[in-house]
Amino acid sequence: MILVSLLFILGIVIQWNLNVSLWILVLITIVCIVLAPMSRKPEILLLLLVLSGCFRVAFEKMLPVTHLSLFKAKADSIFVVKAIVLEVGETQKGTPKFMIQPETIDNKDISGGSILLYSKDIQQTVSPGDTLFGRLQLNKPRDKRNPHEFDYARYLAGKDVYYEAFLEDAGEVSVYPRGDTSVRLFMQDVQGMISRHFHEYLTPRSAGILSALILGEKSEIEETTRNDFANTGVIHVLAVSGLHVGYVSLILITIFGLARLPHQIQMGCVIMGLFFYVGLTGSAPSVMRASIMASLMIVGGLLERKPDIINILASAAFIILIISPEQLNNIGFQLSFLAVLSIVTLFPVFKGMVSGLQISRSGFGKLISPLLDLFLVSLAAQLGTLAITIFYFQKIPIISLGANLVVVPLIGVIVATGMSFLILGSFFPILAQLWAATLEGAIDIMLWFVQFCAGADWAYITVRSIQPYELILLLTAIFSITVIKGGKLIKFWLILVLLWLCAQSWQSLLKDPHLEMVVLDVGQGDAILIHAPNGNTILIDTGLRFGGKDMGEDVILPYMQYRNWSKLDLLVMTHPHNDHIGGAQFLIENIEVKKVLMPEIEYESYGYEKLCDIIDTKKIPSSSVFAGYTDSTLKPIYFRVTGPRRYDHESRPSNINNTSIVIQLFYGESSVLLPGDGEERIEHDQLHLGGLLKSDLIKAPHHGSKTSSTQEYINLVKPQVCLISLGLKNKFRHPSKVTLDKYEQLGSEIHRTDLEGAQIYRSDGKKWYRDEWKDKY
Repeated sequence: MILVSLLFILGIVIQWNLNVSLWILVLITIVCIVLAPMSRKPEILLLLLVLSGCFRVAFEKMLPVTHLSLFKAKADSIFVVKAIVLEVGETQKGTPKFMIQPETIDNKDISGGSILLYSKDIQQTVSPGDTLFGRLQLNKPRDKRNPHEFDYARYLAGKDVYYEAFLEDAGEVSVYPRGDTSVRLFMQDVQGMISRHFHEYLTPRSAGILSALILGEKSEIEETTRNDFANTGVIHVLAVSGLHVGYVSLILITIFGLARLPHQIQMGCVIMGLFFYVGLTGSAPSVMRASIMASLMIVGGLLERKPDIINILASAAFIILIISPEQLNNIGFQLSFLAVLSIVTLFPVFKGMVSGLQISRSGFGKLISPLLDLFLVSLAAQLGTLAITIFYFQKIPIISLGANLVVVPLIGVIVATGMSFLILGSFFPILAQLWAATLEGAIDIMLWFVQFCAGADWAYITVRSIQPYELILLLTAIFSITVIKGGKLIKFWLILVLLWLCAQSWQSLLKDPHLEMVVLDVGQGDAILIHAPNGNTILIDTGLRFGGKDMGEDVILPYMQYRNWSKLDLLVMTHPHNDHIGGAQFLIENIEVKKVLMPEIEYESYGYEKLCDIIDTKKIPSSSVFAGYTDSTLKPIYFRVTGPRRYDHESRPSNINNTSIVIQLFYGESSVLLPGDGEERIEHDQLHLGGLLKSDLIKAPHHGSKTSSTQEYINLVKPQVCLISLGLKNKFRHPSKVTLDKYEQLGSEIHRTDLEGAQIYRSDGKKWYRDEWKDKY
């Protein structure tokens, strides 16, 4: 079954990447079927298994023309929508949200697909199964904004959601009570009943934790709590997993055992009960995997077959991917199966190593044996999932090995108590109060411990992102210890290291000789990375830091880690407004910054003053620059400063935007002008440069505001391309139509981060080339 699953997965991957025509797949299949009886070669059967994976993905993409994913709606357009309410919830900020399945949009039938509706203005009570009728503003979900970033649109598509919506007028919406019920609605009713039971006896925080542990509903867990669990390396305990399925199985076996039913009927009822629990928890990959494995083991026991855990694990993966091949991209799916595979294969190896030690045979060793086994299980799971953790999160949790020794047993207590609280507490209120007090105490202890561990400076190590081939090499190295022993293992690891070094060498030899400029999408702000072929890296501005968002931490550093850019040779902060310096503090504290350029200005801002103090504390060389400053130390990059003109305290512009450092950067014969938030005054001060301002590209001053990009100025620049960095639907209403018209009349090609995400351009020293990165990542 292992080979079958691997070949099926290979077919899924091939079809995703190559998108082979269905007719070609049919033709290849017919040829294989015809040749199979004649050749009797097993390779043909293996090919058919690969083709089955291709077919499954191809069929998944075959949608009716009325499917919502094929519906075309211009951004912010208003439509009359009639829909069935599937789910009712709220965002982390407390805004009510509804998942609705449209039946008609502007009287056009829709078959399949869902919409997420956000609104706090609906006055009527809305429940799953109700019919909603109203005028909705539809928008496609935001896709990936920067390379290697979380793709929210793809995530929602995996949940069959293709549009987000807001009410045009809350007074025009009508809600009609549901008529017929369904399995999904029944499950949601049961979920709601259980959640209400938790909230009746527990504090909101504890009820939210218990809802996550029992029902898989994490929406009530605060973001800071999630981050603490993630940084401690125990985030996995918040997912409903095999532990929960084990408890459910035990409860079901006990209940049906008391009924004195025949054994086969008992086990059949247990299997049905497990899949009821799968539906109750929203079919999470870990619950589905554990339930399928438990069911297969039960069936194997009834058939008197000795179970093979790895084969059962492979069978579970095969079944899940037949149902939904998109699960292969689900991080939860990957971590769940890798964790179980690691425990099954690596734990016996570690156990064998420890059992050979003298301490394990002593009385003390036998006393701590259960604790040691728990540690080894945690070690096996963490080591097996290490490559995936680095690949997605660029973190290695250090404290998690010790934290799991405390958190996992606590989770066992909480889950067992929670389930008994749910069952017995529903019938005996006195017991419910007793159980609730126990749960509150256990949850408080767990949260305190996790918060304490997360606060340690060494809780985790941040590392660079690894490439797909490095992911494969690391997984191979880790799992090779299960099949290769002694000196052969060392030799095999040396071979893998040599392969890695060869790949690194070839990458260096085949290194892109182009200069790369990345205008990152940091919302309403600027952050422009420039990277030369020799590794010299410049960052101009760092985006904002506000309301829990830090563009240095959330966008810039993750992108640099993804590209393996480990330092900044130069950090330029054009002026001290928060949308240009907000992310700088985090970057300076976490990576090497060799030099800083900033305007000479006294500016009263806590963030700016704190930033200046950090630069001084770290003794980073910094300079204030004015027009006329040139720098050729970062060869092959050369740049000059064209503004602002030198000023003293008395003559300093009253508008801080007009103190912006304006940089004209050259690489060979190609050039780009980066003017920060400069407005009309600073542009006027540069007009005397005349044709020297000519640049191939320009980053539009002040996010395309009408107070900048004066006609005289951009006539001198004559950019072929205008790049505008700004936030979607920003409160300043940037960019100005007047400004856009000016660039269009010049014949400039316009690209905007609010509509298209990050803008990447490469130069060979003569010409700039636009990188259509969304087609690659």
